[in-house]
Amino acid sequence: MIRPVSTGYNLIRLGSNSDGGYLVPDVLGGVRLCVSAGTCGNFSIETILAETYGIPSVLCDPDDSPPANIHPHLRFIEKALTADIDDAFNISFPRLLSLSDLRDPFPFILFMDIEGAEVSILNNISLSILCNCRFMCIELHYLHLFHLTEPPTDALDYCNSLLSMLQRITEFFDVIHMRPNNNTPFNVTDGNGSSHTLYTCIELTMLNKACRYSQPIPINASKLRNKLDSPNVTNKPDVDYNWFEAYYSKL
Repeated sequence: MIRPVSTGYNLIRLGSNSDGGYLVPDVLGGVRLCVSAGTCGNFSIETILAETYGIPSVLCDPDDSPPANIHPHLRFIEKALTADIDDAFNISFPRLLSLSDLRDPFPFILFMDIEGAEVSILNNISLSILCNCRFMCIELHYLHLFHLTEPPTDALDYCNSLLSMLQRITEFFDVIHMRPNNNTPFNVTDGNGSSHTLYTCIELTMLNKACRYSQPIPINASKLRNKLDSPNVTNKPDVDYNWFEAYYSKL
């Protein structure tokens, strides 16, 4: 479901050279807004978008606060993003969009790293909103739960919800880049007794299918590691793509 494809665009890197940096398609012209949920003290992407491309951002994180010198094009809300709940601790996706003072519809981009809450949001957000998203960068979490031999009910519920979310989103978006997070490896053993390294978290870049420049072509398994990729955590071993290359080469 998350095998990346090429749709005719070059990728560029935004943000830091470690955690907090993403590879995105070079389609930023005409983007009116960046929506960013889960900042973890890193505002590098949003600052680059403001300074280099003139793109403002609305950001939110319940456990973070903006730096004193935050760029004037960045507006930060100390709340958790939800699909449709607004209260003292949460802000809904439509409400966050409305803070930009832009008229709907308008093209926006989305960055989301919110420790598993992305599943509920993307399962419930209005498709009329998503159709205006040019591309999104999200991090999938807790993927080790798919490999438990006796998963508890809550783990099964999460896995099913994540699969439903991917089915919903990939109907309208192409995965154009996939990058496991090297901070969270785990080992699995296949039916032949061979051990493989997989990763609890995987970062995805997904492009709206309406923005395709060409028909999607699966990226060759040997080229899953992009030349612009770099480890999320620099003092840990980089991603081992062997399992992914072996699996995708069979498709």
